[in-house]
Amino acid sequence: KKSRRRANNKNKRLEELLRSTVASHTSESSFVHPFENEPLPTSGWAKEQRDAERELRHDRDRPDVVFRAAKAARAMRQFDRLLQIIDKAESRGVTIDDADDRALMQKWREECLSHKNQRTRANEPRVQSLFSAAVKDEISLDTAAFDDIEFSNLSALQYAAYNGDVQLLERLVGLGVALDYCADDVDTSSNSMLLKKPPGSTALLMAVLGALLCRRNVEDEETKWREVYEGEVECAIQLVRLGANVDVQFNLPSDGDANSEFYKVIKIMKWVGKSVRELAPETGSELLVQTIESFSSANDKIQLVNCRCGSRLPWKKCHSGKLSTNQHYKMATGSQQGSKKINWKYSPTARCPCMNTQKIYYKCCWDEPLKEYFQDDEVARFDVLRKVPRHLETMLQQYHENRRQNRIRDLELHEILPSMCAYIRKHGLGDVSNAHPKSKIGTWDPNVYAGIMEIMGDDEFFQWKDVHWNIPKPELLKRVAEWNEALEGYCDNEGLDGSEREEVIELHTASPFAPCANLNCTKVETKVKEFSRCSICFHVAYCSRACSKEDYPFHKKRCLFAR
Repeated sequence: KKSRRRANNKNKRLEELLRSTVASHTSESSFVHPFENEPLPTSGWAKEQRDAERELRHDRDRPDVVFRAAKAARAMRQFDRLLQIIDKAESRGVTIDDADDRALMQKWREECLSHKNQRTRANEPRVQSLFSAAVKDEISLDTAAFDDIEFSNLSALQYAAYNGDVQLLERLVGLGVALDYCADDVDTSSNSMLLKKPPGSTALLMAVLGALLCRRNVEDEETKWREVYEGEVECAIQLVRLGANVDVQFNLPSDGDANSEFYKVIKIMKWVGKSVRELAPETGSELLVQTIESFSSANDKIQLVNCRCGSRLPWKKCHSGKLSTNQHYKMATGSQQGSKKINWKYSPTARCPCMNTQKIYYKCCWDEPLKEYFQDDEVARFDVLRKVPRHLETMLQQYHENRRQNRIRDLELHEILPSMCAYIRKHGLGDVSNAHPKSKIGTWDPNVYAGIMEIMGDDEFFQWKDVHWNIPKPELLKRVAEWNEALEGYCDNEGLDGSEREEVIELHTASPFAPCANLNCTKVETKVKEFSRCSICFHVAYCSRACSKEDYPFHKKRCLFAR
C-alpha cells in the first residue's frame, strides 16, 4: 500500500510538472474572411474568381479588371496567384486609380510574402514530386507512409497535422485526402526505434496530441517551440472546420510500445480514452473549444463546414455557390449500427474522379447533375451518387428483388459481351435507337456494331448512342475516341479497304456532336456540349429556348424526372 501511495504521489507531482498554463495566440482573425462584411458574389467566390480570371486574360491592362482578379484570388486564399497578378500588373505599368484599393493591394502583397515565409514542407521538391505522382494516380496520399522523429507510418495528413504544417495540410486536403482515415494497416517503416502511432488515430487527434505535448515545451523554450505549437493548434481548428470527427478517442498500442516513456507520459496525464472534444480544453486554445462547439450539430456543419479548396469559406460561399440542383453533402450510414454521418462533396481542386481527363473536379464534372462524387472520410473512398431516371426505378427494384429471391443469376464478366453481341445480331439495334426518335443508330449494320464491341473486349466495351446528351463531356470525348479506334480495328480484321471501308467508317463513326432534341429541328452541335440540357431530366438538349418550348408537349411525357 505504501509503494502504491508513493507511486501515485509521484505521478501526481509529474502531472503537475507536465501541465502547462501556456495559451495559444491563434485568433479568430486567421479564419475570418477578409470580405465578410461585403456582399457575397451571386454564385460564390470560386465562380467569381473564374469569371475574373477569364476577364483578365482578355483585358490585362484595365485597373478595375486587375483589382477584381486580385480580390478574388485573395478571397480564395490563393496567395501565389495573387502575388503573380500584382507583380505582372506592376511590370506592365498598370496603376490602380483608387487610393484605398492601392493600399489594399499593398497589404495583400505583404500578406503574400508573410504566407511565403511560413514554415512548411509543401514546397520541397520531394513533396512536390509526391503531389505530382498523386495527381497522375501513381500513388495514394491516403496510404503513403511517413516517419516522424517519434512515430512510424504516419499518413501524409497525420504527419502534417502532428508537425503543425498548415500549408501542407491544406494542400493535401485540396488534393482529395480523407480527413478521418486512420491508415492503421500501413506498415512500411524499417526503423524499429520509432514508436507505433496511437491505434485508430486521425489527423485531428494527432494535431491535438502534438499541441498537448508541445504546449509544455513552449513554457521551457518559447522561441523554439511557439511556431510549432501554434501550427498544431491551427491545424486542429482547420480540421474541425473541414468537418473532421471530434469524437475519435486516444488509445494506446497493444504491444510493448505502450510501456515506452512516451506513452507513460500519456498515461500520467490521463489522456487515454479521451476524445478530441474532451482533450481540446487542455491544448490551451479557447478558439479550438469554441470551434468544436460551433460545429457540434449536423445542421451547424451543413451551414458552416469549409470547402476543401483551402479558401476557409463555407461550401455555399465558395465552390458550391452556383450549384442549383446538387448539394455539397450527402447523408450516409455511419460505422456504428443505426448511426448517420455526413459525406462532403469531393475536393473541387483534386483530380476529377471520372479519370477521363487530367483536369481538376471543378473544371471537369463538377456541374454534372446525374453523377456526383462525395468523400467518405472514414474509409478514404468515393461515395458516388447516381440519379436514376424514374422510368428505370421500378425495373431496378424488380431486378434487385429477383436477385434477392435467386430468381435470376448474375452473368459473369466474360459472359456479358457475347450475350449482348448475339442479341444485337439477332434482333438488330432497335432497343438502342429507341432511346429517342432523333437517334440514327437504327440505320447502322448490327453486325458491324456488335463487331466493334467485340474489338473493345470484355473490360472496355460499351453501347454507343448518338443521342448522348446525358453523358459528361470528358467521358463523351473518351468514348468517341475509343469507339472510332475500335471501328478501324474492325475494318482491319474484316479486310475492308477502298470504297467499302470508307462507306462502313462513314456510317458507323461516333460523333461527339448531338442533334437538337426538337423533332422539327435539324440543327446539330458544332461545338461539343453546345446545346443546353433540359433542366428537369438533363437527358435531352435543345439549340434554343424556342425549340425547347416547341418540343415540350412531346418531351413532357418522356421527361425522366417529371412527376
